[in-house]
Amino acid sequence: GGVWRPASFVLAACLSFAGLMEERIMRLIELLGRARRTVWCAASFQTFLFAGRHAGNPTGVADLVLPAVVEGRFPFIAITEPAGLDLILRAKPIVLTAFEIVRLDPLREEESLDLARRWDRQRPRPPHPLSEPLLREASHLAQQYLRESAAPGNLVDLLRNLSKPAADAGRSELTTDDLIACLGRMTRLPEEVLDDRRELDLDALTRFFAARVVGQPEASETLVERVAMMKAGVTDPT
Repeated sequence: GGVWRPASFVLAACLSFAGLMEERIMRLIELLGRARRTVWCAASFQTFLFAGRHAGNPTGVADLVLPAVVEGRFPFIAITEPAGLDLILRAKPIVLTAFEIVRLDPLREEESLDLARRWDRQRPRPPHPLSEPLLREASHLAQQYLRESAAPGNLVDLLRNLSKPAADAGRSELTTDDLIACLGRMTRLPEEVLDDRRELDLDALTRFFAARVVGQPEASETLVERVAMMKAGVTDPT
C-alpha cells in the first residue's frame, strides 16, 4: 500500500510504438487493481491529461486510465490549479464522472506560517532551524514569485528546497541570501530581481529576457513589465 506518484512523461517514455504504451498502462491498471491499498496520485493532472499523445497516436495515458477510474478499479487522486481544471473539463468531460471535485481555498498567511513552523519542527533532525524572520520573508517571496501554486504549498516547496545547499557547505544557519539563491533556482530569474535589497536594473533585465526570447521584443517587454510589477509587490496585473 501507499501513494504512487509517477511523473506523467515516465509512463510513456522509451516506447517506440503506441501498442507498447497501451500494454504498459493496462498492466499498471491490473497491478493497482490487485493492490487495492495503493493510491495513484497525479500531482499535475493537466500534464497527465496529454501524456503519450502525439500526431500519430491520439490516445494518451489519460484515455486508458480514466475508464478504469470510473469503474472504481483503484483509488486515484488528481491535483491541479483552477485554470488547469477548466482546461481538463473542456478536453475530458469524463473527469466529471470519474472524480469528485473538491476545491480548496488557499490558507491565509498566518495559517500558512503556522503550518510551516510545524513542518519545520517535525523534520527529522532539522539541520537548520528556520528563524521567524526568514519564514516570513519566505512566505512573502512565495506569494510574489511562486504563484503557480497556492499557499501553503508554494511556501513549503520553497522551504523544502532551501536547506540542502547550506548543509552541503557545512553552514549551521540559513540566511536571506540562501533564500534568494533558492528562489532563483526555482524560478530561473536573476537574483537581483528577487532580492528586495537590490534596485531593479530594467536595462539589464531587458537584455536578460531578450537573450532568451529571441525575435519577440514585445514578449520581452511584457515580461519586463510583469517582473517589475512583481518586484513592486503588485501580484495581480489586472
